[in-house]
Amino acid sequence: MMVSGLGAFAVSAVGIVDSINFVVMNLFVAVSTGATVTIAQHLGASNRKDASKTAAQAITAVLLMSTIAGLGLYVFGNQIINFLFGDAENTVKSAARTYMVCSAISYPILGFFDVCTGILRASNNFRASMFAVVASNLVNFMAGAF
Repeated sequence: MMVSGLGAFAVSAVGIVDSINFVVMNLFVAVSTGATVTIAQHLGASNRKDASKTAAQAITAVLLMSTIAGLGLYVFGNQIINFLFGDAENTVKSAARTYMVCSAISYPILGFFDVCTGILRASNNFRASMFAVVASNLVNFMAGAF
């Protein structure tokens, strides 16, 4: 929706990068899900100290993973695009590179968001988690509409 007015090359570029984003974001979701389960178990056993440790470890792990993934895509983005989508037109690959850099920059924020909403759910604070997700989607929608 956000790039459809720019032309077919932009839509293709987003499709290329989103296939890579899908894999990376699932890594964050996997860590977040594991942390959510573990934190909920600790809290269920009235072990707040271990729940806090697990939350801190999950945040650290995701921030480290997302930074490494973002830097990796920033540094090796051209090689990755050429390896996976070498037959694409140069305009598509150039636009994909630009979108990949923007996506890579957002990885730490998105990873942190995933883990924090998982921690809120594990802490039985579903309402705050829901409001955070709804607010995030509204921001994305509004940014895409303008």
